[in-house]
Amino acid sequence: MYRMRVLPRDYLIIALFAILGVFAVFAHAPLEITATSADGRVTLFGQAPKSFGTFRIMKADAAPEEPYTEILGPIYAVTPNTRLLPIPITVSISYTDVDLHGHPPRDLVLGYWDVASARWQEAPSIVREDVQTVYAQTRTLSLWALMVQP
Repeated sequence: MYRMRVLPRDYLIIALFAILGVFAVFAHAPLEITATSADGRVTLFGQAPKSFGTFRIMKADAAPEEPYTEILGPIYAVTPNTRLLPIPITVSISYTDVDLHGHPPRDLVLGYWDVASARWQEAPSIVREDVQTVYAQTRTLSLWALMVQP
């Protein structure tokens, strides 16, 4: 019968692989993220890998326009821009009655600028009229705005 002999250095190698495995799991584990625009209207929350760095939301200086898209209010840049997240996060934009320009809240959606198609895309959205906020789940970081469904 064959007996395997385990030497002290074997235990060291096994321990080293276990430590490296645990480190690899924690290095890629997602972090809870929350970011809010300076005006408090846009919030981003969810989980993202550490490698994405710090998330920021700023009003965009200039934004692409499309003739068939009605944007209500400012456009916000969510950075790091144009990176695809491995799991969805939530983007929310609040609105006021003045922002609606006569549109009913049920017609609101969140939209993002799709760099690949050079068009605004609607994100499946939920409107909470009680808190005057529109929510969307996304994996896309880009320009975001409150829009009216066509």
